[in-house]
Amino acid sequence: LSNIGKPIDQPAIAAAQVVMVDGASLDKKVQGRITEVIDGELAQIENFCKQLIQGKISVW
Repeated sequence: LSNIGKPIDQPAIAAAQVVMVDGASLDKKVQGRITEVIDGELAQIENFCKQLIQGKISVW
């Protein structure tokens, strides 16, 4: 979810679908790792947008 006028790398909400192995729990360590991955991907959003504009990423 974005806010008009706010940078796209700072969304109001970000969601992740996580598939856990049997018996694993969504503990603080796992939650922290999920946050790290999301933050890392958001940090690269400008590069993604440039590649999209240049046609380097297919949208279909």
